[in-house]
Amino acid sequence: MVTSVTKYRCRDGAEFREEKTALAHEVFLDEIQTAMAPLGECIDGCDFLNGIGYIQHSEKAVLSAFMEIVVLVEREIRNLPEDWRPLTILKKWEYRRGIVGRFIDDNHPILWREWIRFTCIDDLFREWGQQYHAVNSDSRKEFCLADRVR
Repeated sequence: MVTSVTKYRCRDGAEFREEKTALAHEVFLDEIQTAMAPLGECIDGCDFLNGIGYIQHSEKAVLSAFMEIVVLVEREIRNLPEDWRPLTILKKWEYRRGIVGRFIDDNHPILWREWIRFTCIDDLFREWGQQYHAVNSDSRKEFCLADRVR
């Protein structure tokens, strides 16, 4: 017997069987977009990915976006280690790499896409095309493609 199936597709391609769930997902996507707004859009292109240039952000913009994403991570991922929040607050920026990224990657691909941007930002708040270039200064060309200091 053939039956009709209704699906709801969100702007990121996610599909849901219930409209209510799809609408909640759209709200979540809006929250992510708002959280990441201080960083603006990432530059797309082969040169950027290969370490030719960076986006300069202000410390305020990066930490603001980072802490907003931390709030979403805590809300969405249930199995984070108990000590995650205190470490995040105490170490703030330094905690962007490491085991927390593994928890996010394993549990929430949508948040992982945003978290990975923070791993590409060095200690001078320059965003590189890959994490490798953020931690290996000999692999990149120090050229500012976009100055977003606010």
